[in-house]
Amino acid sequence: MAKKQTQTQAQTQQAVAEPKGWKLFTNGRGVRTGEVKLSFPRLFELDPTAEFNKDKYSTSIIITEEEKEFLEKVVVKNTYYEAIKTYQKWGGAQPKNFQMPTFKLLSLEEKEMFYPASQGTYYSLIAKTTEKPQLVDLQTKPLQDRNELYSGVIVRLSLSAYPWAYGGKTGVSFSLGVVQKLADGQRIGGSPANDLSLFADTSDVEFSSFGGDPFSDGDPFAQLQQAQPQTQQSVASGSNDGDLLMPMPNAQQVRTQGSEVRTQAQPAPHTSTGDALPF
Repeated sequence: MAKKQTQTQAQTQQAVAEPKGWKLFTNGRGVRTGEVKLSFPRLFELDPTAEFNKDKYSTSIIITEEEKEFLEKVVVKNTYYEAIKTYQKWGGAQPKNFQMPTFKLLSLEEKEMFYPASQGTYYSLIAKTTEKPQLVDLQTKPLQDRNELYSGVIVRLSLSAYPWAYGGKTGVSFSLGVVQKLADGQRIGGSPANDLSLFADTSDVEFSSFGGDPFSDGDPFAQLQQAQPQTQQSVASGSNDGDLLMPMPNAQQVRTQGSEVRTQAQPAPHTSTGDALPF
């Protein structure tokens, strides 16, 4: 059985070629990606909302259908069969209630925000780590400004697949290692909220509506103080393999403006008894 699994694994790996710019490491259980885009990165600070009550650094990664297939049929599969042999919590057998990593299909609206000129199919994959990932620039020097990494930025990064067992379920997930910024992309969500340059120009402010120029000697709030308050009702409604990332000094950098995309609800993860896996 072990020999048959090894042969099938080798055949699948040969059939699914590495996407452009991608490189396997750690016996095929880790991968350095080519150019991808980030969505809602939380890489400079911990995410207190992470599952299992464990603070984590996290980001969603936007990948193509070809890249999704490569991760599933090569990286996850390699990790799966290695875990059967070495991961004690799986007991040396094919695990039951197995969950593949969740690849969320981007809606047409989401795809338009990240790749408006492409007709391809795209997915988002979440990668997390309890240790702060290495964040570097084109010269592999550390990134210090958190505004450098945002939804829509172009990066390449290292992912390591690992097995897990928790609450009667088993699965394979991805841990984040190194993130290298390659270029600025279309910023999903507009300019940073703390960008002071947005407030430098006051020529379009109608100071007369506040009772005068707030920078003059007069009191701009005099009229407001004299006005009588009115009662109004309001109803609230709610609805690390650093050597894999070599400097790339010739990458072109582009920055444009976009609008924000919110992540939709995740679909139910694929579960299996171990007899019918997607790879």
